[in-house]
Formats: sequence, structure tokens, C-alpha cells
Amino acid sequence: MSQSGPKMESPAPFRWSTDAFDIDFVLDTKNVVAIRRITPKGKDLKQGATAIPSSDTPLINVKLVGEGNTSTKTAKSLIGSYLSARMRYKSHETHIEGSEKSLVIDTADDVTKVHISVRLVVYGNIPVLRSSATVTNQSDDATTCVTQLSSLEAQWSNHTLPELGIDLNGICELPDGHTSSQASFSLQNLGSFSTGTHLPMGILKSKHDTDTWLWQVEHNGSWRWEVGDYKDNLYLVAGGPVGVAHDWKLVLGPK
Repeated sequence: MSQSGPKMESPAPFRWSTDAFDIDFVLDTKNVVAIRRITPKGKDLKQGATAIPSSDTPLINVKLVGEGNTSTKTAKSLIGSYLSARMRYKSHETHIEGSEKSLVIDTADDVTKVHISVRLVVYGNIPVLRSSATVTNQSDDATTCVTQLSSLEAQWSNHTLPELGIDLNGICELPDGHTSSQASFSLQNLGSFSTGTHLPMGILKSKHDTDTWLWQVEHNGSWRWEVGDYKDNLYLVAGGPVGVAHDWKLVLGPK
């Protein structure tokens, strides 16, 4: 038996509570939605004081042909695209079916008429969050072409972030207006053999082993994930093939 919650359209911060996580969402001044915090159930994460403005990045990271990145990151990075910064929050609603709880967030770009629906799923109290995204073209333009859409190894190797070129170097605190360095670290695979180079997984753990985050790209084909710095924080982006690494693109016909 399935159950749906009311459809919410108020552009204000909101929390999605499940048996595994409490997930806090925020909206910026342009109503672009972002995940502010994912807190395991029953754990109190204290936010440290910082002089840096919000380091939230858009929930959706998507690119179109002819649109690159802002000055936030280079065009090779998976964050910082012009379109991601225009994907306005429209509404969200929750669904319950057995032990499965899901949250659907709808967003849209007023310029290109691209609509993206993000679906987050949690199963019972298992601390795993599944994410997928569906993009549609609501315009009359039959040439709208997507080159990237994020959804959210057996021989493991261990590295510190500075060893990968990602460090808290204080660049965002300088008066030059930089929000991040241009550094990032990514792994990817090319072709239909999804584990041909690496497993589509990764782990990020705290220095004292108090917190650990593991991710996996669920795709039988090309994929890419990336970690990097943004302001005084870290970001993770994961998804299927992208234009910059796999020459991937998809033309969206009008719906």
C-alpha cells in the first residue's frame, strides 16, 4: 500500500525525516535548491562557526551544449555550470510504499524550459540514500542537448585529500573573490563494462574515523565521480557519462 504526502510549493528551507537520516534542504536567493546537511538518525552534528558565506552547491549538476561553467570551476569540473545555477525549485512531495520512503523534488529553468525531477529514496533504517534524476524538455526547441546529468575497486587505495591536490589553502578567504581552487579529483570509466577500470565507488572518511561516507554509481556503462573544494567545504558529484570525459550528449525533444 502506497501513501503520498501533500505537494509543497513554498520556497523555504525544509527537512525530510526518515528512519535512517534527517536531510535538510535550503534555497538560495534565486530559489536554487541544495542539500545543506545529511544527519544519521539519532546523531547530533554540530555546525562549526565560519566566516565564509554558505558553501552549498546546487542539488542538480547539469550541462547543455553551448553552456559551460561559471568562474567557480573549470569546464572539466562537474559543478559550477550556468544551467545548474538556474534550476529553480518548484515543488516537492513525499511517498511511502512499504519500507520505502521517497522524496521527489521538481525544478525548472525559465530560460531553456528544461525541467528536472530528482528522486531520493531510503529503505527503512538502512543508512543508504539512493538518488536519480529525470530531465525533460518543456520547450519547442528540438535541439536542446544535454552533456551531463548528475544523480547523486577491489584493490582499495588510501589517500589524504592533500595527496590528491585538494587542500584547505584559504584561497576563498582572500580578497580576490575566489570561491574555490580549480583543483578536483575524479575517477571514471569508459564503455559498457562499468568496472573495466575501477569500481564505480568511493569512500570519504574523517581524519579521526568518526564519520564515513560511501557512494556507488548504479550504471552499467560509462560513469564519473568527482570530489573537490568549494569555499571552506568539500563536494561530491557522481553520475553516468558526461560530455567532457566521454563525449556524451543527449538531444531532448520537446515533451
